[in-house]
Amino acid sequence: MPTLDTTIFLLQHYGYVLLFLIAVIEGPIISVIASFLVLQGFFNIYLVLAVVVVADLVGDVLHYAPGRWWGEKIFQKYFKSQEKHMKQLEKRFQTKGGRTLLFGKLTHASGFVILIAAGVAKMPLSKFLWYNLLGTIPKSLFFIVIGYYLGYAYNKINKDIETATLIIGLITIAAVIIFFLRKKVKEKEL
Repeated sequence: MPTLDTTIFLLQHYGYVLLFLIAVIEGPIISVIASFLVLQGFFNIYLVLAVVVVADLVGDVLHYAPGRWWGEKIFQKYFKSQEKHMKQLEKRFQTKGGRTLLFGKLTHASGFVILIAAGVAKMPLSKFLWYNLLGTIPKSLFFIVIGYYLGYAYNKINKDIETATLIIGLITIAAVIIFFLRKKVKEKEL
């Protein structure tokens, strides 16, 4: 993977097309860098926001699609009582799908799992896109504002994003483990 300095150089030469391609894969730090380049006259702030939001939604769909197409087969292979779990997952996304997607979007660390789960649960694509758009706009704006005012420190910001993602990821994993352990204890008590 190229360094952030190399990425800045490439963005200056290849513009919005490269911004879009990178933002599909890695949104937060590229949003910071792109808005930093706005100050240097390489980009327009409104186009950066539009490109980053669209790219983020494309990335979300790229996670959703495998869950939608192959998720049920994978689910059946790894879960003994797959029908029960599938029903629970589908119910979760029918009743609390929006909230779940927003949680995944704003925590960043657990987002990819939630996006795939939405596909597995066969959440309607229009609803999926709507809730992801609701989460993507403020998240993108946040990183664009950070980059606009503090973009010169993009290397430190990148390390901070990585650290925060790791911490949130570990907390999420711990919460999921605790949830399943408590559920098993309750099942044994019954």
